[in-house]
Amino acid sequence: MTRRLLVSLWLASLFVAVRSFGVCYDSYDPGNAGTHFQTIKSRFSFVRTYDTHFWNGANAIKLAAANGLTIHAGVWLRAGDQQIAADVNAIIAGLRSHPSSVPIVYVGNEDLMNGWNLDMVRAKVESVRASLVNAGVSKNVLIGSVQTDGDWLGNRGLAAAVDVIGVNIYPFFGASEDSKTNPIADLETRWNAMLTAFPGKRIELVETGWPHAGPTLNGHVPSYTNAVDYFNKVQAWIQNQGKGGQRPSYFMFHDNPHKVIGSIEGSFGLANQRGEWKFSFAGDNSGPAPASPAPALTPTPAPTPTPALPTSTGNLRASFQLVTAKGLVVATVNNALSAVANTNQAGSFWTFNAATQQVRSNNADNRCLDAFQSNGQFHVHLYDCGDGSNGNQKWRVIDNKVIHATHSNLCLDVNPTDPSVQVFGCVANNDNQRFIVTATTQRARLTNGVLALAALRSGQVTFINSNASEAFWMVDATTGLVKNEAVGQCLDAYQARNGGAVHLYACEATNVNQKWAYDATTKQLRHAKHNGYCLDMATDSGSYPHLWSCHSAASPWLRLQQFVYGV
Repeated sequence: MTRRLLVSLWLASLFVAVRSFGVCYDSYDPGNAGTHFQTIKSRFSFVRTYDTHFWNGANAIKLAAANGLTIHAGVWLRAGDQQIAADVNAIIAGLRSHPSSVPIVYVGNEDLMNGWNLDMVRAKVESVRASLVNAGVSKNVLIGSVQTDGDWLGNRGLAAAVDVIGVNIYPFFGASEDSKTNPIADLETRWNAMLTAFPGKRIELVETGWPHAGPTLNGHVPSYTNAVDYFNKVQAWIQNQGKGGQRPSYFMFHDNPHKVIGSIEGSFGLANQRGEWKFSFAGDNSGPAPASPAPALTPTPAPTPTPALPTSTGNLRASFQLVTAKGLVVATVNNALSAVANTNQAGSFWTFNAATQQVRSNNADNRCLDAFQSNGQFHVHLYDCGDGSNGNQKWRVIDNKVIHATHSNLCLDVNPTDPSVQVFGCVANNDNQRFIVTATTQRARLTNGVLALAALRSGQVTFINSNASEAFWMVDATTGLVKNEAVGQCLDAYQARNGGAVHLYACEATNVNQKWAYDATTKQLRHAKHNGYCLDMATDSGSYPHLWSCHSAASPWLRLQQFVYGV
């Protein structure tokens, strides 16, 4: 898969476990299912499988129970009666040994859109129910079936045969304008349509997701940015608004290489094909910010007075500038936002509160970037930061875009012909929406989305999956120096050749071996002196990074040179 490697500058893409939130699991690699379930347990409360008798003979229920997970066990219909019987027998065996581990059995998945009709699916549902009753294991388990929302609405008679309606809703494959520009609104609309169509029936959102890669489809853009944004919005929709049913789940745990890595269908995974999360995890309790109240039609007033931001600034990052593609800086001018020439003026510096996701002006009295809705349009201005709970003031920076963390698909935007600062729908490769955190980025991490460049006390460098101080750097775009926070030395490459050593050395502003330039377009850290050479992980583990000729976009090895740095 061509990995569009990403990390949020402020790590707003971290996962956190929420109430009865599960993830779907494809059993193509059953030998590692136990390890995968351990990983799932760290972020989700249950797993949903498509089959229960894995092809290597493993029983999904027993594996889930052994790893502290409950399971929505599946019966796969489209592989024939032998597989159906194997799944049913595995469910019976699993319920006998772990009767409290299986709240729901789902019979089938999207069969109505794959050549089956209502009567065929209903017959299988009734057959599975009868088998569980006859085996004496049906007391504590509900029987459901999983189909798309469109197929449920077109085959309403199937609902009478099930205890639970399992529905798959994908804005990515939707037809509405919201599905492209505000997918969480499309999900909400379609979910409400299901509630209206089946009053009093238990409904669970079983699948929804957004691909990380693949071609644009009918205006829907697959990307890491959009995938992480959608996951965060869905999680907040479930956790804070109570939507999606009692036990909703997300598609999908990990990428399946048999679906072609880099394709749409092969890129829905929250983890890669090895079962490694694609996004950084912090050791603290940070994660996607709770959902904020819906935006008001007028600028949001300050919340009920509570203590202001703490006087201790331990949770505030070092000051930074937001520099546009035209070299201007977003600044406060007469208490208003403008894009102006960069003279390092006081009004052009900001700090970020990682706990509240607020971007706070250094030059305005407790005022933050605030995006609000009025007369159907979104606007951005400076507004009182209050106690940090204002949903209009939640922001993230991903892939050099300043993206709103509450309002879907809304990005900070600078008009190239005048100094106005505004917000518009996010558009890929739009220079009006490209911002670089500069010139000196402190406490930065240089990461491929999983591993981060780190210093060793021996003077060597490596890549680690950690937020240790050794993985934080000061990136100075002016001098070209990349200085490690923990060791106090700079990234140095003195051999201009493939395989040339990269290590740490005492920082010297005049040392040409320490000059680096980050290419935001290709996401490569290029050596400024050794022309044509880039920092390269050497292997996927990144144990011994070195210099290597900068790969082109067509190279399969580009992934070893692509990093995003951020605070």
